[in-house]
Amino acid sequence: MFTEFLSLMGGATIFIAAFMEGRKGGALGILIGLLIGLGAGFGVFWTTRKSLKWTITRHGLYKAQLSPARMALVWSLILAIFGWMVLAGIAVSWLTRLVVRHL
Repeated sequence: MFTEFLSLMGGATIFIAAFMEGRKGGALGILIGLLIGLGAGFGVFWTTRKSLKWTITRHGLYKAQLSPARMALVWSLILAIFGWMVLAGIAVSWLTRLVVRHL
């Protein structure tokens, strides 16, 4: 449940970032922002979801008693995912701004 929520949050954040940047360019900018945001948001959603599920099953993070090293792995993974979402949001905003300005 947590992995799906984190993935959905990442995808929605990217979609909203592209839309907000595209809205500065009028009606055509909104359309461009929606298209770029939909593709990038869907990509971030699936990438985040698959990487989280793979890491959880690969390292046995579903077990009840985790060692301190495993807990550190879990928290570093969550921080890395948040960093991934921030970088993807910045990249999508930049790409949307670039496309809207040149049209």
